[in-house]
Amino acid sequence: MDMEDNSSGAEDVNAGIDEAGMKQDVEQLKADLARLRGDMSQLINSVVGLSRHGATTARERARTGIDQSIQQLQDTYSAMRQGTGRAADSLADTLGDRPLTSVAVAFFAGMLMGKMMR
Repeated sequence: MDMEDNSSGAEDVNAGIDEAGMKQDVEQLKADLARLRGDMSQLINSVVGLSRHGATTARERARTGIDQSIQQLQDTYSAMRQGTGRAADSLADTLGDRPLTSVAVAFFAGMLMGKMMR
């Protein structure tokens, strides 16, 4: 019977050691989970920050592109307006320099168009 008492006492000691080891492992797991939560929180904040930065950069690029397009349209309009003004001035000069020729050309052009439309 002494043997049985010794073996059950050894089992109690081993159970105490295993229980203490398990508690230590559980505490280590809790600490690891807490660190993991912190790391995930930092990762999420970084992703959100990068997303905001990417959206801001895309918005700035779009705004720059639109501003460049508007400037190009304004330049084209100005060039066309100047070209139209020069053409009108040139036509006025030609009509002023050769009034009879201009009237004759207009008359014959009208006659030709009238015959073509019949």
